[in-house]
Amino acid sequence: MIRAVTERVELPSLQGAPARMALGNGTLIVADHGNTLHSVVGWDGEGAVRTESVALAGVPSGLAVSPSAQHVLITYEDSGAIDIMSLPDLAPALSLTVADAKASRAACLSRWQGAEFVLVSPERAVLEARSIPDGELAFKGAATRPNPFVFDRLVPVLGADEVVAIGYFHSETRDSLFAFSFAAAVANAGAVERAASQRDPIEDYAYRIAAGPAPPAGIVVFRDPEDAEDDPDSEDGALYGFRGLYTRRLADGQVTGRFEYDGPVPSGSPLFASESAIVVGRIDGVEVVPRAGSAERTMVYSTVYALDAGQLRFAVLQPDGSLTIYDAGPS
Repeated sequence: MIRAVTERVELPSLQGAPARMALGNGTLIVADHGNTLHSVVGWDGEGAVRTESVALAGVPSGLAVSPSAQHVLITYEDSGAIDIMSLPDLAPALSLTVADAKASRAACLSRWQGAEFVLVSPERAVLEARSIPDGELAFKGAATRPNPFVFDRLVPVLGADEVVAIGYFHSETRDSLFAFSFAAAVANAGAVERAASQRDPIEDYAYRIAAGPAPPAGIVVFRDPEDAEDDPDSEDGALYGFRGLYTRRLADGQVTGRFEYDGPVPSGSPLFASESAIVVGRIDGVEVVPRAGSAERTMVYSTVYALDAGQLRFAVLQPDGSLTIYDAGPS
């Protein structure tokens, strides 16, 4: 189902489980317990090569590599600061500040018309995109209907200009998911408001929701409604009462596959789908769920891992500093 594309690479200085890790387009970014960021490249079977290291301004809460691996985004546990650095040299590219550390969790890097952008929620119900490195505002929209929407995670969709938003409407106890077009938001910032209020053709509503890209132009979603959905005749149709993973086309919202699944997957966890499997980021590691029902699932345990939807790979780092990159694409 999966195969290692590197042998176990020893990284002695990273022993003791580093704080965070991100993988994208052949570039691995690791933040260690000393709040030092390392850029590591070279997955050619000859081991990892440390290329650059830089001290961070605080304890990182999240890392993300941009779709083209030109930049890395860093958020922090104790502030709303967001730093973006160029790769592979880790030179400062852009710094922003949002309301607090919780608000910074929604930040993500996206690519549109050959340029890279950072999407952030500077305050409740507000979403904006800025170009990298000049910080020029591409759009600023709001999601206030039916209630203000709190953006918790933003997931760019590979092969499309859509972005999936996960969060919750004020006063709601469950999470919501909707998608909007980056191009439409640039043309008219009201597109974010319309997408949040209409949630058509992409939407979901459950106690736990996670989403990721499913190339060539779809998404994979984990949902857990708990016991709040019990009416099989509801208008929610094929997903009503369903707990598990499903894939969906962006163009028309059609559900293209359902896979019963339940595991320790918090809202906003990373996911991606290949032609043969769905890769699920869990609290305790990474699980590979085959899309063919007869195949066995594979679990790789670790609390430090990173998913690369673009190359259909994931990286796992063990407490002894050993790193393995796995390929989850078609065999």
